[in-house]
Amino acid sequence: MLLVIGLCVGITALIVALSMRDPKARAREARIAKLDAAIEKSWGIIARWNRTFEQGGRASPSTFANEYQIRRVGNLVVTSGRIAVSDLFSHAQEKPFEQAVPPGEYSVDVALGRSATHGERIAAARLLLSQEPAVRWEIIDEEYAVESGTAAIYDVAALPPFERIASVHDGPGKNYCTDVIFPEMQKNHAAGSNWTMHRPEETHAENMALFSTGLGDDVYDAWWGFSANGAPVALITEFGLEDEPEDVIAESPVLAANEEAFPAIKVVK
Repeated sequence: MLLVIGLCVGITALIVALSMRDPKARAREARIAKLDAAIEKSWGIIARWNRTFEQGGRASPSTFANEYQIRRVGNLVVTSGRIAVSDLFSHAQEKPFEQAVPPGEYSVDVALGRSATHGERIAAARLLLSQEPAVRWEIIDEEYAVESGTAAIYDVAALPPFERIASVHDGPGKNYCTDVIFPEMQKNHAAGSNWTMHRPEETHAENMALFSTGLGDDVYDAWWGFSANGAPVALITEFGLEDEPEDVIAESPVLAANEEAFPAIKVVK
């Protein structure tokens, strides 16, 4: 009898202790659980885009497009190994991502989806560094803002010749972007989207992959894909055209504060 009473008292004490846990601790656990689920969904979206590029397109169940087709932008020349993604016309990213890649030439492709409402729009872009499969994806802790409806993937070594030739061209009634780059992009034209591999100066090998961004201006993320041995094999940026759950939370400050909660996905630079 004493044993039963003692056991009941012990269970009651445990229940009381659990019910009196710090509300902040319970709230934090709930938030981490929600973030964990959200990041898993975000990772799935990026992995799905990677498969789309690998397969050369795919049918889509989304409300935006029935299918996506892959278009080659060209080969990006990488000399310094420091990659950036930005809107060159409003937010030139002089600070590259911390993750370096080997010098070389790497293909850049865009995924083009046709919408009955918005025409053909670029939903994602990929820089392919290796044929090794990506086994994990890491969100880059540096969002980039687009205000011209156009983004670029480039080696930062391409910035000096770009800025130099732009400064020489610009003047009264003249603008390098509208006079040179936009007409060049129009040569690769879909109804609502354009792209080009732009080489600022013939005397420099470095070039820049430029492309329209989804429905236009916004703030976008990029992700590194890594192989089983930890080498970067791809970089993907997507423009939010696919249906995503409302609870997908991808603000980098939140992720950085809870990085320990996500063993599969880390925040990198």
